[in-house]
Amino acid sequence: MNLIRAMQVGAIGLKHGRVLLVFPEGTRSIDGRVTEFKKGAAILGYELGVPIVPVGIRGSFESWPRGGSFRFRPVEIHFGDPINPLAFSRAADPYAAVTEVLQDRVKILSDDGKMDS
Repeated sequence: MNLIRAMQVGAIGLKHGRVLLVFPEGTRSIDGRVTEFKKGAAILGYELGVPIVPVGIRGSFESWPRGGSFRFRPVEIHFGDPINPLAFSRAADPYAAVTEVLQDRVKILSDDGKMDS
């Protein structure tokens, strides 16, 4: 499925009150650290006026490193306060502003910037 179609399908679900899980990095981490986020979650949240809940995952890289085999290890999932994307409507680039705040919060929730998604 291409990016545009994936965004369309995600938007349809959100419009019907569904929950959409997005990994904004677009790939799993090479070293367990949070990498640069793509703007897809911000675009959907802003355009549809739905909140974005930041989520930090701790321990997934140790459980399943990229290129490695799965190992049973503890994994913690931490949920942050919702972000209202429309609060960034006056920013020069609202999508970039929302993405930056989302990434900062995920890093905090992930504990010292380490996370695999």
